[in-house]
Amino acid sequence: NWYLAVKTTLGNIRFEKHEFCPSVYKANFNGYSILIGAFVDDLVIMSENLATNQEIVNKLRESFEIKVLTETDGDSTVFDVLGLQVTQYWKKKFTVSCSKYIEDVIKRWEPGEGEKPRESKLLLPGVENNYFDPNTNELQLNEKEYKKKVKELQAIVGCLSYIAQRTRTDILYYVNAIARYTLYPHKNVFKMCYRMLEYLGKTKNECLEIRRCEKRIPELVVYTDASFAMQPKYKSQVGFIIYFNGNPVWAKSSTAKLTAQSSTEAELFAASLAHNTSIMIKRVLEFMGEKVETIRMLSDSDSMIMLIKQEYTKMRTKFVGIRLESIKDTVNTGEMVINHVAGEMNVADILTKPALSKVFENHRRKLMGCW
Repeated sequence: NWYLAVKTTLGNIRFEKHEFCPSVYKANFNGYSILIGAFVDDLVIMSENLATNQEIVNKLRESFEIKVLTETDGDSTVFDVLGLQVTQYWKKKFTVSCSKYIEDVIKRWEPGEGEKPRESKLLLPGVENNYFDPNTNELQLNEKEYKKKVKELQAIVGCLSYIAQRTRTDILYYVNAIARYTLYPHKNVFKMCYRMLEYLGKTKNECLEIRRCEKRIPELVVYTDASFAMQPKYKSQVGFIIYFNGNPVWAKSSTAKLTAQSSTEAELFAASLAHNTSIMIKRVLEFMGEKVETIRMLSDSDSMIMLIKQEYTKMRTKFVGIRLESIKDTVNTGEMVINHVAGEMNVADILTKPALSKVFENHRRKLMGCW
């Protein structure tokens, strides 16, 4: 069992595993704090002292065959991990890109006959009205063709999802919209995929930026948003992004499982998801030695904020009420504060719906850490 082998080996050299995030390990060597991020057989070792890093690598070599994937070029260090190109500019910032992976995906998935999308002058990953209705788009495939097309579509969506989750949070909404049709391989669904690949090809050099921050008090900020009843069966789309000291660390776009009966409820569903995730990230940061005093949640919904600040509120079902009261508990303990942000300043907006070109471009850069 590979996971058990890694856990045992790191435990033997005094590394402690995080309770809720089992891929993060921490230890102290020679007065320096060492962090290790593990993903299957890839390890990222971080500390303030390179000699200490090398000492850890030597200890791991006693149990595993180790290959160090790092290249140093003057003031920067470049390494590949999990299909990502990470560049460290010493004492300034990190950039994380998946341009090589995007190139490979584009070469692998060439549009078939009748599947190429129309040329667009706008630099967007999708069209404004991205709703696809299977009832008006009949499939004309036999069983063999259907199975082949489903596998192909699932593979494309899997690649797009990997890109979105790793570095390109600007396409999260569009990937989520396409993913619901993976068992319905209509040519129009493929066109949606190819339009997104075309967009990624034109913007392949865009990357996440993780900048060095000199703030004495670590800051965790969460933007949340929701689009009421805009998805099939009148479901709402919710989204949020979490920043640590101005750097994006987590983003999500998904369709709410419950049917919201008002825009306030939809915003509450988004806030609930963001609340649970931000608490988890705060615990991980504390484990890593970063003391975050208060989480700051920002929403453009005055009615939802008022709902949370009211002393007593009766909701229509216990499932909605539980979400509300859970946030209230965190706010009342002082672990979280909720404030209003103007709609045009809410960067989570493009995680919940298609946006106009200028709005999308403005928020896209902020989603990727470029303020």
